[in-house]
Amino acid sequence: DEAGERPGDMGGIAHLGFRLVDPDDLPAAIDAVTRAGGTILSHGEFCPGEPYAFVTDPDGYELEIWFE
Repeated sequence: DEAGERPGDMGGIAHLGFRLVDPDDLPAAIDAVTRAGGTILSHGEFCPGEPYAFVTDPDGYELEIWFE
């Protein structure tokens, strides 16, 4: 548009993060992402007991969900 804004472009943000209170909540979080139309990019553990998932939301924004 004339103001130079481009809806849908990430604008320099690599990703947003959401820290879990309980590591056992990650499977439910991953399920919620897929049910909402998001995509799982990767998931695993940063180290034993610290699970993570990188996902995209339906608009393509990358989100990190993790526990530490």
